[in-house]
Amino acid sequence: KALKEKHEKIKAELNIKIPDDNFSKYLLEQINKIRSDPQSFVGVIEDAKDNIKKSRSGKYYYNGNKIKVALKDGESAFNETIEFLKSCQPMEPLEFSKDLIPNPPQNVEEIEDRNYLKKNVELMILNGIKINSYWRDLIKDAEISFLLMIVDDNGDKKGMRRNDILNPKMKYIGISSIEINGHFINYFVLSSWIIKWEEIEI
Repeated sequence: KALKEKHEKIKAELNIKIPDDNFSKYLLEQINKIRSDPQSFVGVIEDAKDNIKKSRSGKYYYNGNKIKVALKDGESAFNETIEFLKSCQPMEPLEFSKDLIPNPPQNVEEIEDRNYLKKNVELMILNGIKINSYWRDLIKDAEISFLLMIVDDNGDKKGMRRNDILNPKMKYIGISSIEINGHFINYFVLSSWIIKWEEIEI
């Protein structure tokens, strides 16, 4: 009985270290792969350039897995990412933390609310959680979501997500996703430091 209880406790602790949904599990796995070996992803970015297309109006978009995602600079952003990865040094993996998961949206209105995550993050900060960076993503394909997060061809904020994901000072991450009535959202929250309450003497 004691052995079984110990096994259940270990299992529970392990479960805390990974996201609840498969979409987020995949993203966490890929993020930690690229942190451990940034250069290994260079070939993926090179191959992905074949999917950059230009619309009749002259705007770039990424066309893959039956999904089209708008791009700002197109191939030049992919080339910048390749150079960044070539000079990037391996770093420690990010540790998943449920403390960095926002309260999940309860309806489509909350999913579509651009300030929903910001309001949740403000509550986390009020509760003493240090948060360095956060964003939301609407791309429903996990592979493309990760790829374009690293390329991060995002206009004025280009490269900021990539810089945060590949920042050796970042230690913790919360990733979660939810879909309600066909409306999908994915949240990312990063922190360089989290209070571990079990380490504090009361």
